[in-house]
Amino acid sequence: MPDLREYFYQTKNIDFLKKTLGKELWIQVSGNRNMDASSAVFWAALMPVETIDEAYRDFSWNSHIGTQCPGFIEYGNKITYEANPLSFDSCLNIVHYREFYGIKPNYIEISEEFRLLNNLYHDTNTNIFYEIEENGECIEVAKITNDNCVYIKLKSLMRYATAKQMALLLFFDIRVKIPGSLLDNGFEAFSDTVKEDGIFFGLWGDEQKIPEIYSYSVLMGKKILMPRPVEECGYAPYSYNKTKEYLDYIIGIDEYGEPITYTSNPDELSNYFGANPGGPHYLTPVFFKKEVLQRYLSRPDIFSVEAGYLRCQYLWGIEIDNEHKDVVSVYLGDLGRDLPVQEQAHWKQYNIATDEKLSTNAIKKDFLCAFTQPEISDLKFKSSFEQFANTWRKKYQWDLFLPLSQDDEYNFKTLHLPITGGQEEFDHLVLSLVKTMIDSLNEKEIVKQFKNPTDLRGGISKLEYWFSELNLSDYQQQIKFLRNLQELRSAGTGHRKGKGYKKIAEVFGLDTDNFVNVFDRILFQANAFILFLTKNFLPNES
Repeated sequence: MPDLREYFYQTKNIDFLKKTLGKELWIQVSGNRNMDASSAVFWAALMPVETIDEAYRDFSWNSHIGTQCPGFIEYGNKITYEANPLSFDSCLNIVHYREFYGIKPNYIEISEEFRLLNNLYHDTNTNIFYEIEENGECIEVAKITNDNCVYIKLKSLMRYATAKQMALLLFFDIRVKIPGSLLDNGFEAFSDTVKEDGIFFGLWGDEQKIPEIYSYSVLMGKKILMPRPVEECGYAPYSYNKTKEYLDYIIGIDEYGEPITYTSNPDELSNYFGANPGGPHYLTPVFFKKEVLQRYLSRPDIFSVEAGYLRCQYLWGIEIDNEHKDVVSVYLGDLGRDLPVQEQAHWKQYNIATDEKLSTNAIKKDFLCAFTQPEISDLKFKSSFEQFANTWRKKYQWDLFLPLSQDDEYNFKTLHLPITGGQEEFDHLVLSLVKTMIDSLNEKEIVKQFKNPTDLRGGISKLEYWFSELNLSDYQQQIKFLRNLQELRSAGTGHRKGKGYKKIAEVFGLDTDNFVNVFDRILFQANAFILFLTKNFLPNES
């Protein structure tokens, strides 16, 4: 029975401990695990480097599963308060089991010092702890599973151990139980100890006769991972010592049409103060496919694409020239100064050589110090719409367009000229525009403005009746646009596309033109609608 013997002597488990434990991406620092039908318990703690010899005293654990609480420590006649007392053998626990005597539910906590040092965000719904990187990405660092097992990223554990100059001790207790006596199974009682550099464990086997007869073996010990020099922990101020990376970008073409690249390191660029004569200027425009913005538009919870600016909440931001349909430009020096290296790599993927130049708005703003308003249709609409909504509210004390709910805000924030040029993106953008303008019409307040109340359904019909009562000129053209846009949304996204969609698509020119140009014209009409409202209702406010 070679397989059973291998199981009894825990051959595979020993192999895992020697070759894999402490080398995985995720380290189990607490909880149970089934290992090839074996019952395993894992725990972890830190031990000062100067006392690490204590870990090699025997293979037993140097830390208890439980909680290390602040309190008073008595040394002979001296009583002192310890905010963070170490357990026996000077170990510091990474996980704490909080117990409340059946009065309140027990729960597990990860060391507060570890959480604060890494500024971890705790998602209480998933019990996952995130570290926010400088580019705004949320990286999983630790997690508590539903079965109360705790896993922490090896990299984060070792950075923590390095900062504290303590060794990471990974404790294990793995047990095997096989029905029948040793004799029945062909085994013999045994006991062995393995002490090698970085691992120390005991392994023994015997039988149990009460209350039942079975053979068992126990594999207990620890793996010891030593920290690197404190200068390599990666925390400030040691993180400041890392040299920032600067990527090269295409800034033009040579006489053969081959791309010319140059570093984005601001210290190697020329400027108006005489630095690096002969080198490219800090304000050299670098061009990118507009697809570079798709990453940011898809995450409005983190990123904001504004007229002339891209920001990642309060982490970073960079000036951009996004007044072109097909490209985005950024100054060479800004790429190196303002973008985290991860984002530099993202932008580099979309870097192109082009004959495009800076937009007129960028030239006015950056070189003539002139105030500008967006000219491209998507940015112009969002700017005009927000300005109109705020001015209307201030004048009339109610909203013509109800503010979008928090869950719907992205529809306005991510409005843009199509980038991919596909049907799906176009349908989504039409839906977003309809939600912003038509679905948000404040029907309750509009009805209050009627001189002669009437029973009408739908925001557009109510708006039309109000305009007619006011005898506004050319309002029919605006109403027609709104109805056509509503029909485009309804036929395109509300139902299966059929004859109805084909008909309304022809109205907007989709049978002869691409999605980018069509949506550009739609936004032009949307801007015209806002201008119509402004002229008729806010003539002296704009």
